[in-house]
Amino acid sequence: MKRTAAILAATAALLIAGAGTGRADDPAANRKASAAYDADLQSSPGFRAERAHSECDAIESADLKAQCMATFTPSTSPTIGPPPPPPLKEDAEHPVDVITNGPVHSPGD
Repeated sequence: MKRTAAILAATAALLIAGAGTGRADDPAANRKASAAYDADLQSSPGFRAERAHSECDAIESADLKAQCMATFTPSTSPTIGPPPPPPLKEDAEHPVDVITNGPVHSPGD
C-alpha cells in the first residue's frame, strides 16, 4: 500500500509540475518535471523499481531487457561519460587555437 501511495504521489507531483504552465511543450516546465522525475528515481527505490518494470518488462530479448533494467540502477555520479578536461590557460608562449565551423573574423573587422 505504501509503495502504491508513493508512486501515486510522485505521479501527481509530475502532473502538477507540468500543469501550472498551461503549455505541454514549455521548456522550463519540461526541465522542472524532468528534474522532479530524476530526483524521484534517485531517492525512491520503490518508484525506481516500478518505473523499471513498467518500462522494461515488455522487452522480450533477455539482453536488451537487462540493458533496460541497468539504466534504472542508481548512479553515484550525476554526469555521464568521462570528466571534461581542465580548461586551457592562455599565455604568450602557448597560444590557444580555436576551431570553428564558420568564417573567422579578426577583432578589427
